Amino acid sequence: MRQLSTTEASFLVAASPKTPMHMSGMIIVDPSTAPDGFSYESARKVIESRLSLLKTSRERLVTVPFELDLPYMAMDPEFDLDYHLRYIPLPKPGDWEQLLALYNRLVRRPLDLNRPLWELYFVKDLDNVADVPKGSLAIIQKIHHSIVDRRSGGGIFSVIFDLQPEAAKTPLEKESREVDKIPSELELLARSYLSLIFQPFKLTRLFTGTAQSFFRAGAKLVIDQMGLPPFSYSAPKILFNGRVCRNRNISVKTFSLDTIKNIKKAIPGSTVNDVVLAICGGAMRRYLMKQGELPRKPLIATAPISIWSGEKKRKTGRQLAGALVSLATNLNDPMGRFDAIFKSIRESKAYHKAIDADLLTDYNQYIPFAITTLASRVTAQTVPASRFAFRSNLMIANVPGPQVPIYFAGAKALFTIGSSPIMDGNGPVINVQSYLGKMTFCTTSCPDTMPNAKTFPDSLQEELDALLAAVAGSRTRKPAKPTETICKPVHMAVVKPPSKTLLMLEFARTPWEMGAHYFARPVLSLAPKGDGHMVMAIPGFLANDLTTKAMRMYLNRCGYKTSGWKQGTNYGYSDEIGGNLVWWVSKLFEKHGKISLVGQSLGGVYACELARMYPHMVRFVITLGSPYADIENASNVMWLYKRINGADHGKRFDYQPQRCQIPPPVPTTSIYSKTDGIITWRSSDLDKHNNRQCESVEILGSHIGMSFNPHSLWVVANRLAQPEDDWQPFEPTGREKYFYRNR
Repeated sequence: MRQLSTTEASFLVAASPKTPMHMSGMIIVDPSTAPDGFSYESARKVIESRLSLLKTSRERLVTVPFELDLPYMAMDPEFDLDYHLRYIPLPKPGDWEQLLALYNRLVRRPLDLNRPLWELYFVKDLDNVADVPKGSLAIIQKIHHSIVDRRSGGGIFSVIFDLQPEAAKTPLEKESREVDKIPSELELLARSYLSLIFQPFKLTRLFTGTAQSFFRAGAKLVIDQMGLPPFSYSAPKILFNGRVCRNRNISVKTFSLDTIKNIKKAIPGSTVNDVVLAICGGAMRRYLMKQGELPRKPLIATAPISIWSGEKKRKTGRQLAGALVSLATNLNDPMGRFDAIFKSIRESKAYHKAIDADLLTDYNQYIPFAITTLASRVTAQTVPASRFAFRSNLMIANVPGPQVPIYFAGAKALFTIGSSPIMDGNGPVINVQSYLGKMTFCTTSCPDTMPNAKTFPDSLQEELDALLAAVAGSRTRKPAKPTETICKPVHMAVVKPPSKTLLMLEFARTPWEMGAHYFARPVLSLAPKGDGHMVMAIPGFLANDLTTKAMRMYLNRCGYKTSGWKQGTNYGYSDEIGGNLVWWVSKLFEKHGKISLVGQSLGGVYACELARMYPHMVRFVITLGSPYADIENASNVMWLYKRINGADHGKRFDYQPQRCQIPPPVPTTSIYSKTDGIITWRSSDLDKHNNRQCESVEILGSHIGMSFNPHSLWVVANRLAQPEDDWQPFEPTGREKYFYRNR
């Protein structure tokens, strides 16, 4: 008799009639391939002979009175194999839809806790299942999560299947096999009392191990400059994270494993698991967009990842940890989303290696089981779904399978799927299994929390196609020939930042420009009126929406709809900011059509990048004192930018000259000042003869005051008033010639 660990017992606590905590799987076999023929009797004989290889197959649950201690598993003296084996026909017409419906009905039924926690179903009459020979047999397994996690591996399937058609000879167990004596309630209470006495001594050793673990983790975090651990990600609240009902939806989609591997090979350093997570992330984005439920923040998935090796692996027997991974659903670009997921996985893996993932489990061993059980049940019954704390929105498990044929009693396996339990607040579960050159995505969900789940396989296919196209495009795309609509890089000599005198005058000139804006309102009212399209203003470095409010109020008076960037203070680019900006631009585009982007300084760099990525959403781009080239030497505040953004600032797109020097493929106006004290004007001056859709307009003013400088506001209003299909460069007329120069 053995006692369950806290982790194993937690699956018993979490179980309820609507959330049965068992793992399920289905393998379709072809009986016609059996050398000596196939029958239920021969199948039963193979199973009976193999049960000795899996001790948990004969163990039943033994609970402690009043749940004072963790439960035990003991050999069942009344074990009856025939109770665990069922032989049933598939209802007519015997097609794939009927098979999935039957599988769904079987797996959502709870297991009998008074018997060994597993069942096997043999489903015959698969006469019209696509891509499956007539007369095939489906074998469905149900095994409780508390016994499958660490000891049984693949459960019953792991011991009844062979690598050759001839079944391996395993002698039948003797009827006089040894069984455990089930202890009485008094004995169980005595065991729990002794366990309670020795807990303080065990806790002392645990505290020592905790201190050592956190010391190592802290040192590693400092040395490796890992930044924030992945658990700092906050999962958005979406429809997935509600309470589940008794019903389940199960959908299946199969891809060629070679197709998945081709994507992996095309992206250096990636793995098959990275590709799987990217496909799931993109498919979730597509599904939620169709439902109108796509959140601004990226979805967070719990994904088992391999973290231990060597001594740690041999000591604990564990190879996997549930890591939190960002699915980057806020990014529209498939390759950009792949890069974000790739980075998130590496951060999660590094964190779990640094901090012992067993710590929480170890401490839970010393919380009285009765308290744990009571707290879980009270929470399940009383806490509303809206108050759940969401660590993740869904779970994705990728289980590599054999790429050679496997056999059951001589019958060759043709197809395999797996499914996992779902719980309140934890969203759907996607189980990915590979076998014999195929990879199958099986999604288990509740119709209340994931409506229209039947459309999700289509989203998986769409995302795979998008990834294939993105990979093919990155491999075969040739440099575009310069035309009137394609912008060429800006070629500039090495520049120097503005003088220290101009820098010190920035804060003295800014108040005068604010006052000039107020007194110039009558003149500014004469600017061309707009057509009412949406304009989004993006602030500069260390600025926020408050600094662009005056400009937005002026544009509102000119007849435009305006919006801030909604991201707080701009400290520099991050994946979260990039994703949120894309989400916000897409929302504005869906509601208002094409939008114009006005960015000040660093905000102009963001505006250009958004227009490069999504030119179909952007009408015009206007930048105010924004650098386009030689960013390292263009700014007087680069040292502060580096200090805030750390050592990896050079990897950010807003720092890369090769990227920033390419203006977007939409009409672009760069407004600059030769008296700018922050950004040198030479970095902001575009050559219109090099790019016919780009122009530079010089004004007189400071860098900080550009968003409310009357001269810049007049140009902004003039440029936004240009017809979308008939854009013309800025040509000063009349008295404008005294105030403006264009190139």
